Amino acid sequence: MNDTLNIALARKLAETGMLALRFNFRGVGSSQGQQTDGRLEPLDLAGAIDYSLSQSEGNPAKICVVGHGFGAYIAFLYAPFDTRIRTVVSISLPLFRAASGFPKPFERPKLFVTGEFDEICPLYKLEPFVEQLKGPKGIKIIVGARHLMRGYEDAAVTTILKYVKNWAEMPGV
Repeated sequence: MNDTLNIALARKLAETGMLALRFNFRGVGSSQGQQTDGRLEPLDLAGAIDYSLSQSEGNPAKICVVGHGFGAYIAFLYAPFDTRIRTVVSISLPLFRAASGFPKPFERPKLFVTGEFDEICPLYKLEPFVEQLKGPKGIKIIVGARHLMRGYEDAAVTTILKYVKNWAEMPGV
């Protein structure tokens, strides 16, 4: 939640008038509970979406989930089961977790962002993974970046913000 990329991205999204919520999964930081390695964390994402919608004038037809690393993995575990989620931005998806696929495919629009030197989500593994997915999809590479995008936050934020703004402006998506 307090990663420099997450902070910068949430700030920029909010500056453009979008609702942005950062949260920790159970057992991370000051969050209660115990980590379950992905078994119960999708419920945390569901709760974050419910909370966001209850606290704001957000458009429930325009929900985008952005996840980095483990958060990207959880987004793809949960999003196919929640029709409110209309797009997912996956930053540095840990491909080793997704090697056997997901229980249900997410066929709505999705963007995959990875660093040129991402050791957890290398492009040579990401491309064939994304190619086999159904629905609209894209890949963006942050030149020079590694997994955490340290030092490349501005480039990553610009890339993600452009996608989210374009997607949000599309009618009926």
